[in-house]
Amino acid sequence: MSADWMLLAACRGTDPDAPFASEGSDEEAAFIAVCEGCPVREACLRYALDFDDVGVYGGLTRKQRRLVQAEIAGRKDVAPCGTDRAYHRHRRRGERPCEECRKAHSDQMTQATRRRSEKAPPSDTGRCGTSAGYQAHMGRGQKACAPCAEAAKAYRAQRAARVAG
Repeated sequence: MSADWMLLAACRGTDPDAPFASEGSDEEAAFIAVCEGCPVREACLRYALDFDDVGVYGGLTRKQRRLVQAEIAGRKDVAPCGTDRAYHRHRRRGERPCEECRKAHSDQMTQATRRRSEKAPPSDTGRCGTSAGYQAHMGRGQKACAPCAEAAKAYRAQRAARVAG
């Protein structure tokens, strides 16, 4: 593999010991930040995966790269970006998930929350008649039942009295 990409690396000219700072240190975190905008980050990571060098390469520590290698060796069906599985892959690798993966994860969480909230109305969970029951109605976009509306009204009155008193 040609090492021409090394001439374009964002870390070129930095402290030569910086990539080898102790794991979890502030120095290591600062060096990983240098990798964020590096134009040759992928080539650097491929190099480190091929040669198993110590230190930070491509924005990942040796430990993180070993997890990547194990994942590649164990699973040939790596989820593409833009999916919830890819979001979690980014997180396992210590990477910041890309925009497509963050959106897919957000959509997944929204759907899961909606499914949970549709399963049991507040009256079935024993919260009806409480301010928590009122919040549950509002979270579902429902009109609160009379007991929950009264509980919320009483809660607001108590809160106003504490603030005024």
